[in-house]
Amino acid sequence: MKKMLIMAAKAVHMVSNLFAWISAAVLFFMASVSFVDVIGRYFFHHPLTGAQEIIEVSMSIFVYTGLALAIKLRRCIAVPVIVERLSPRIQLLVTAVGNALCCGMSGLLIWQLALSSAKQLARSSVGTPVLKIPYGPFYAIALVGYVLIALELLILVITDLHDFICWNSTRNAGVTGEEGTETCK
Repeated sequence: MKKMLIMAAKAVHMVSNLFAWISAAVLFFMASVSFVDVIGRYFFHHPLTGAQEIIEVSMSIFVYTGLALAIKLRRCIAVPVIVERLSPRIQLLVTAVGNALCCGMSGLLIWQLALSSAKQLARSSVGTPVLKIPYGPFYAIALVGYVLIALELLILVITDLHDFICWNSTRNAGVTGEEGTETCK
């Protein structure tokens, strides 16, 4: 069972890394569009048509493809004013509970995004005002991104709960010179 969880986590991490590269490419694309728009606007007095729309829809790709990696690396903003006063073991539990709540909320968002995505894909005539870029594919990308986010959160919950259950009071014994004993394998 543990090997299957590790393999599943590795697969999710690989997809998150792939999505992070996509996010980086989209960021480069958005910067390029902005650059071309500014050059066209100020030097040639002819801005890039639909540049704002291109950047707006690209932003949804950028955010939803990059957020799973931020969660995997635990790089999301945290304000640990109260939690930092707790013992490290209790901090693990609080983090696991918080991630579990976020995972549950992600499930609700996935459900709503699935409904919205299906609706937007069915109405292909609805799109951006100038370039008529349909919204449906961007809803679908957000849906896939949120599935990855939920999976990364679930991996964190399982990891933190495992570490909490297998906690050993002499775990950080390197300072005292004592040797810790492994309570879980």
